[in-house]
Amino acid sequence: AKATPDERALVPHHLIDILEPGEDFSAERYRTLALAAAEDITSRGRLPMFVGGTGLYIDSLTRSGATDVPGSDPEYRGALLSSIKSEDDITALWERFYSVDPESAEKIHKNNVKRVIRALEIYDKTGRTKSDFDKQSLLFNPEIYVGMITLDFHDRENLYNRVDTRVDVMMEEGLLSEVESLYRADALGDTARQAIGYKELLGYIRGEESLESAVERLKMSTRRYAKRQMTWFRGMEKRGVEIKWVDASLPRNEQVDIIKAMLYD
Repeated sequence: AKATPDERALVPHHLIDILEPGEDFSAERYRTLALAAAEDITSRGRLPMFVGGTGLYIDSLTRSGATDVPGSDPEYRGALLSSIKSEDDITALWERFYSVDPESAEKIHKNNVKRVIRALEIYDKTGRTKSDFDKQSLLFNPEIYVGMITLDFHDRENLYNRVDTRVDVMMEEGLLSEVESLYRADALGDTARQAIGYKELLGYIRGEESLESAVERLKMSTRRYAKRQMTWFRGMEKRGVEIKWVDASLPRNEQVDIIKAMLYD
């Protein structure tokens, strides 16, 4: 759902085309890049607007963030991974994790070796637990104000019909060929492989299901995600984030007028 060239010509856009499909990404990395862009925009007397629907990423902007979390050390991770020869080694690694950070260990299964190693890396590099950093990252940042304008769908069928139409348009515009070319080139990283729209089509590309079935699963995943978005945003509102809800069933020009009035109120 990248903004089209015509849309990008209307107003400057930021943080587009900054990653390759093989690169991993995180909400914390987004937060760092997004706030830097926002500071640059406000320094020029402009109003930065964050456009999109990923609640976790938007939520990250309101938090203080754990800015002193160490970066990943390939040598550290490689050493621990190479030490794993059996199921007993995996259990021993998780038990060490539990001994230093039982709160986080209760939430991470021992077989999720990547996350177990990352938690141990954080502890070994800083002497602080992952749960400690997690709590720090959830604190609201008093220096940042984020006001949200969110489309509200009173009629769920309207929302789901729009989701289905959006998927149909994405397929018509070449989503399948995009995913297939990246898959054949082994250019998909872990983040991209888990993205809605990519992971559902990979089953068809690997010959595990029909295209019709894959597209229907894509529509279902997107509908479920849209529902989770609404729940997430209402949760943010309960935590004190100011949200203005705009009825999505209104004509587009009326929605624009309401949004303009909110922005310049």
